[in-house]
Amino acid sequence: MSEDILPELRPYLEDILDEALAHRGMTMCNVHRRERIIHWLHRQFEHFMVYRLLMAMPASARRRFAYLIEQNASDEILKVFARRHIRDIPALVQQTFVDFRLRFVKPGQMPGL
Repeated sequence: MSEDILPELRPYLEDILDEALAHRGMTMCNVHRRERIIHWLHRQFEHFMVYRLLMAMPASARRRFAYLIEQNASDEILKVFARRHIRDIPALVQQTFVDFRLRFVKPGQMPGL
């Protein structure tokens, strides 16, 4: 699991935080606290993504994939392994982004809806 947040992922995580705060009528002015929460969301997202990848694999491949993660296998090795064992990775990833957001912001809770 990485500590650095991909630049493409940061706006997604910030939006989740902003939507959750707005729904509750809250703001967060403390930049340090906000950054800590963004990093917490990032860790949660990574765990959620790994779980979804594991659940999409046949049972016979899950233990090996978990082992590769524990051994800090390269991203390339993990990608090849996942491609070999999961049919439609783009659809899985897209649905994972939607489902992760729903953990924090329910559809009727989004501002403006």
